Amino acid sequence: MLKTHKTPRGLKLASFFLLTGLLFLGVEIMLITQSPLWNPPYRALITGGVIYTLLILPLTYWLTSVKKWALLLTTLLFSTWLLVSIYFGISRHQPSLGFFALFQWAWALFQLIWLKIELNKSFACPNIAWYQGEPRPIPELECTLALEEIQQACKICRIDLNGVFIFIPNLISNLNTQIDTLFEKRKIEVRLKFKENSLSCEGIPVFSLKKGNGGGIQFIPSSIDRRKEIGDFIEKLRGHGYVS
Repeated sequence: MLKTHKTPRGLKLASFFLLTGLLFLGVEIMLITQSPLWNPPYRALITGGVIYTLLILPLTYWLTSVKKWALLLTTLLFSTWLLVSIYFGISRHQPSLGFFALFQWAWALFQLIWLKIELNKSFACPNIAWYQGEPRPIPELECTLALEEIQQACKICRIDLNGVFIFIPNLISNLNTQIDTLFEKRKIEVRLKFKENSLSCEGIPVFSLKKGNGGGIQFIPSSIDRRKEIGDFIEKLRGHGYVS
């Protein structure tokens, strides 16, 4: 559904943080085999590490490509791993594995919450239902994308402190638009207007719809004051019930 132009740093970090599970897997193998630190079970550690890496690398790729179903697969993987840890702890009568499972659960929960937050940011999630032909625009919110002499009016379906998701309505997108040209650039200017309130901020195109009629733009606040201006603008929208 979405084409990646530049993976946001937060989503990239959250996805690659999955590889820290190798440390948890190594500790668990040491506990199960009850091996001393000076004589680790190399074969079991290498085998487990290779299997985990082969499972995680595709998930990392799908997550950085904003495939939300990959989060469900990650949850399934962590749940299975946790159940196996609990089984070994009970069957082998090892309380240490039970305590380890608690730390493992806390790490997995933190990881899943972090990934969900990143995947639900406005620039990565237009909230289009399967039965909708296009996103639902925020009423009275005007938006213009600008770069040098190029200007493109568009609609916004989601906005937060991190960015916006813009789109061109289907009736207009059949005409010539500059969306593809603008999204090929590293930075563009996002001009917003809501009633008597206006805001201008630089942004990075990160994702675009496969149809080429919209995409996500991550804000680049130049200062703390500019970030506050973005927050105040969003509060105006929230005050009218247009932003949750």
